[in-house]
Amino acid sequence: MARLLLVLVFILHGCLAEYSKYQLDAFKDIGDQCYRNLAIPDDSDLLERIQYHRNVTDDPLTKEFILCGQKLLGWQDLEGNFQNEVIIKFFSDRYDAEQVKEVIEQCTLPSGETLADRAYGFYQCYFKHKKYAI
Repeated sequence: MARLLLVLVFILHGCLAEYSKYQLDAFKDIGDQCYRNLAIPDDSDLLERIQYHRNVTDDPLTKEFILCGQKLLGWQDLEGNFQNEVIIKFFSDRYDAEQVKEVIEQCTLPSGETLADRAYGFYQCYFKHKKYAI
């Protein structure tokens, strides 16, 4: 019985530590568009690495991809201003709104020389400070 309970806990944790279907669909849509816009091969794993913060490199293409995605999702306007409410609404589809708000407000402070640097800075800050599992 204890083994069964342990297995169920791991299964539930795995299910809860994932993006929602809405979020995954949005990431796929913007990923496809950004791959085309930036001439990234379709078989690239860049989107998946960024989604799950795995082996993400600090290079111009990665930064431009993150910026492209943030703009398509409406997280940044044309001037590079973060749209906190839009970002909070997106992540609150799956995660606690107060925890999301706390990390978003912390990570959307302007920093970086270029819009791509700012996008990348937000991305790194988000994964460093979020308190929920993805």
